Formats: sequence, C-alpha cells, structure tokens
Amino acid sequence: MALKHLKGISAGAVLLLLSVFVALSIVHSHGVSAIHIKLLEGKTDHFDKVIPFISPKGEREPDYKLRGLFGDEWHYLGTRKNQSAVDWLTYEVTDGPSLALLREIQVIEDDGLEDDLLDTIQIASTSAASGNRFQVRIDTRRSFTAGMSWFFSTPVGKAVLAGITLAIVLLIASSLPF
Repeated sequence: MALKHLKGISAGAVLLLLSVFVALSIVHSHGVSAIHIKLLEGKTDHFDKVIPFISPKGEREPDYKLRGLFGDEWHYLGTRKNQSAVDWLTYEVTDGPSLALLREIQVIEDDGLEDDLLDTIQIASTSAASGNRFQVRIDTRRSFTAGMSWFFSTPVGKAVLAGITLAIVLLIASSLPF
C-alpha cells in the first residue's frame, strides 16, 4: 500500500517539477541573436597604432573586438576589421544564450601587439545600454534552448534537476518487486 502512494507522489513530483522547468524556461527564452555597437555622439574611433617600418602608412580604421559576459563565462563575439563604429556594427551571436545571463559587454581595439580595452558596458536585462564611449543594442529571438541554459545556471534550476532525479529514482524503486 505504501509503495502505491510512493509511486503516485513520485510521479506527481516529476510532473510538477517538469512543469516548473518548462514554464521558467519559456519565460526566459529570449536568446541573444545579435549585438550592435555604435560610438556615442561626440566620440571618435580609436585608430590602429602605426608602427614605423611595419604598419602601412597612415591611420587605419580600428579592429573592434567584442566579448560578452554570460553568467560567469566570457564569450568571444567576433571582430570587425578596419571598420568605423560611427554607424552601427553588428555582431551575430550563434549559440544564442539567454539575455537574462548577459551581464556586460567589452569593446576592445584588437591590435596585433596589445589589445586596448575601450569600453565596458553593463547590461541590466534590457535590449539597449551605454558605456563611456559606446552604445549597445541587442536583438533577441525566442529559443527554448536559451531558456534552458538560463534555468540550469540558477540555484532553483539545479534544485529542480536534483528533485526530478530523486523523484525518478523513487519511482523506479517503487516499481521493483520486493
């Protein structure tokens, strides 16, 4: 008799926890699809350094490299070579992590010798932000995978995963003949 109750409770717990997982993953399913940067009004591009006898003559447009902090991990988002940021520069994001995980963006001038950190822009779960030199616009698209990556990076997600695992083990154990 107790095993029947254990089966029912375990099955109910699995369904409840899976429902929580699906619902929260859908709520946070805005995956980053592209990041756009542009110089703020009145700011100028950071031109490549000229090295005598090595660099071509004259100033060249900068090579803007972008990095994003998603959760606790830095992701390289791409480099736009010899392009000005007076107009919007676009960086496509292929793996589409959740916008809720994006904490900051770094704009770096990618020099051959030493990279220069030009700006750090804090992101507060919105689709636009500004730093000292650059403004950022973020495009998103719905992605259940992005929602799942957010969910399992949270303490609640880890607890729900542990609960689902425990409930499945109890469900299997209650089905074994004793």
